[in-house]
Amino acid sequence: MALSFATRHALWLQLLLKDLTLCKLIVELRCDNASCIKIRSDPGSNKHTRHSARDFYLTNQVLFENRASIKWVPSGEMVADGLTKALRPNLIQKFTNVFLGRRE
Repeated sequence: MALSFATRHALWLQLLLKDLTLCKLIVELRCDNASCIKIRSDPGSNKHTRHSARDFYLTNQVLFENRASIKWVPSGEMVADGLTKALRPNLIQKFTNVFLGRRE
């Protein structure tokens, strides 16, 4: 579900940048859920996930058209966690550096 949500927002950003004639952007969708990536490649393979096929349809279409790519990343490296989860002090510093463009 979150991957589909991210795909919709990535498409909106692509259209915005296209309208502003800044650049053509291929978005890299980062996901820390290996099962989600597996289901994305074959959404009808499991009877318990068939209801999710509609959500994965858009993502599959965008990936097929090479308008985005998908990449698995470990949970500890998910930059979005810095904005969405309560973090320990060491992770707060790590994500602050990432957001400010500093190298560790």
